[in-house]
Amino acid sequence: MPDGSTLLEHEPLLTQLERARALGFLGPGPVRGHIEHTAGFLWALEAIVGRVLDLGSGGGVPGLVIGVARPDLTLLLVDATATRCRFLEDAVRQLGLDAVVVEGRAEVLGHGPHRGTVDAVVARSFGPPAATAECAAPLLCPGGVLIVSEPPTVTEERWPARGLAELGLALGDRSADSPVVQVLHQVTSCPRSYPRRDGVPAKRPLF
Repeated sequence: MPDGSTLLEHEPLLTQLERARALGFLGPGPVRGHIEHTAGFLWALEAIVGRVLDLGSGGGVPGLVIGVARPDLTLLLVDATATRCRFLEDAVRQLGLDAVVVEGRAEVLGHGPHRGTVDAVVARSFGPPAATAECAAPLLCPGGVLIVSEPPTVTEERWPARGLAELGLALGDRSADSPVVQVLHQVTSCPRSYPRRDGVPAKRPLF
């Protein structure tokens, strides 16, 4: 697995992320900063094998970076926007990654063939905690993990145990260093009633 310094000098990856930024799919700042932001995700994925789904992959962070760092993983890059999906498809080809781009809403995907089939879901800036959890949990198999990018300081109410339990989730470890990620464990299968229909998880959050 390439270390952090190797990733920062990986020219094909830098080229694809520069493209993403030029297209408006990544935020401002050097693309190396976006690569550095994946450190927490890679830490949380150390023990994971199998399938990893990037929820709201957008400009390819963290999905493309994970693909370069962990070629042993099979990736699903999910985004609801057609233009971003076309970019991701081309980037996957250019980087030679074992990845499939899936265009569609997470609420719909959670009731489709990918339900309960992935070992980890990663989410960077996908949405508020409740919406992220509700969209991710149905995709995870029992024993899988949800890894979410977090602000440096949070309150306990951000991930309440009762709300997580309704989705079959339980709070796990939190990375000690910045950038911070929170790990949640899929203890049991998510009930079939989740996710609710398109748009509802954000409009009427569970917690």
